[in-house]
Order: sequence, then C-alpha cells, then structure tokens
Amino acid sequence: MKIKIVLIIILIVACACVRPAFGQNAAPESPVPAGKDPALLEKLIGQSSTDPPHPSAELVHFLNRYNRGPREKLVSGRYIPVPFFYSAYSVMPPGYRPFALRAEAGLAMDAKHIVWKALAAFDNGRKDNDGTGPNPKGHDRYLATELYFRPAIPGWSEDWARNFFLGGGYRWSQLSTSNYTKSGSRWQPGGGYDWFHRRCVECLRSISARFEVNWILAGKDWQNGSHGPTWEITIPSTREKRHLFFHQTAALLRFHDTVTDPNNPSLVRAERSNRHFSGFGDTGILWRF
Repeated sequence: MKIKIVLIIILIVACACVRPAFGQNAAPESPVPAGKDPALLEKLIGQSSTDPPHPSAELVHFLNRYNRGPREKLVSGRYIPVPFFYSAYSVMPPGYRPFALRAEAGLAMDAKHIVWKALAAFDNGRKDNDGTGPNPKGHDRYLATELYFRPAIPGWSEDWARNFFLGGGYRWSQLSTSNYTKSGSRWQPGGGYDWFHRRCVECLRSISARFEVNWILAGKDWQNGSHGPTWEITIPSTREKRHLFFHQTAALLRFHDTVTDPNNPSLVRAERSNRHFSGFGDTGILWRF
C-alpha cells in the first residue's frame, strides 16, 4: 500500500513539472512587438496576415510605423521638378537607316495631382531611301512637353482608381539631311496608369510599372500629316522614389505622300490620297537624379 501511495505522489509531481501544462500551448518567450523592432522587416516581407507567428495587428502596426520600408516611399506629392537623362537604341521608320542612337534630357515632376515633363532629344537617324539621292548626313531633333492630371480624389477606396492620369502634350521635331530640312509640331492627348503588385495586403511592393498611351495628331505637319498612337512602358513606375528605370516606346503612324506643291490642288489631292503606315520605337535606360 505504501508503495502505491509513493508511486501516485511521484506521478502527480512529475505531471505538475511538465511544461506546457496539459491542454495548453507553449507561450513565446518574451515576444518583442513587431512595431518596435526594425530588424523584423526582412522577416516580414512576403508574409501574409494569417501566417504565424506574427498577428495581423502587430504586422500592420509595424508596416505603418516604418512606412513599409524605403522601397515604399513614392515621389508622389513632391512638386519639385528633377532632371533626368535617357539613352536608347532606336528602331527607325521606313526611309531611314534601320537603327539609330537617341539621347534626351529634361525635367520631370511626379506630384500627387500633377505629372509633368519637358525634354529635348536628338538622334543620329539618316535618310537613305527617300528618293532625293544620297544623304550622307542626317539627324533628328525634338522638343516636347507633357502635362497630366491625376485625380487622387479623397475617399476613393481603390488603389487603381487613384493611379490613373489624363492630359496631353505638345511636341516639335525637325529632320535635317544633306539635301533638305523639314519640321512640324503637333498636339498629343493621352494618359496613363501606374501599376503596383503586392503578394499580399501587408506585403512590400514586388514590382511596379507605368503604362502610357498618347495619340499624336497631324498638327502643322501638312507635308506628310503623320498621326497615330504611341505606347510607353517604364519599369519600375516613375512614381516610386528610384533613380534607374527601364523605358520602352513604340509608335504606329499613318501618313501620306509628301506634299511637294501646296499651290497645286490636284497634285495635293493625289499625294494625300496615297497613304502609308510606318512605325518606330526605342528601348533604353532612364536615369533620374
């Protein structure tokens, strides 16, 4: 009997010493609030609000306190133009030599409600098949400005609704060759959208991009009447606080034969009735200071 009593006492003591107690989960040792430990940022990247061991409330508090980290800060809101430089490899339209180098520089502003840009550009494109004989020299010069308005209306709950912008611009270009020079200016209405991707609601952005579409009007280009859409993509979006961006432009233009004598109505009608399509594009790197 005494042996049984001793065994029962030993069993009770052993059960009382076991951790955690029966039916309970192990408690974390001195948990550090996520919002007070910046070193946890890397551990929290890509983790959803339902993933243990960090509760959603602590995770949201952490990300709000540290503004989602340096990558989450946007240029949006800064009404201060900053300089930029763009260098690209261009695919030229028919009549030119196939490829050219393009360089442009200017000022850009990406504020909360305003997207603005002004630039000057140059390429070494040469005409080699325009029916005017040999053209050993040639280049193009450009001036352009664009102004867009982003609504960002308070109370809009959807991010996609706040990332649209609409407006337009004005551009001037001049083609110079060994045999002749011609220029034209035109309006271009259009707009764009800033796209951001996250793996979860609380996650940092993993990728972003800006998409733009503009329609080039014929404007004062009475000689060829070139007009059509242009598409642009920039990765990451220039709304982010970055310096280096990948940029690509493509255009599809419709034009007519060159008007050679504007005082000859029948000849003008014949030349304008003969229409063609051409396209061009460039791919390069944009550096914003």
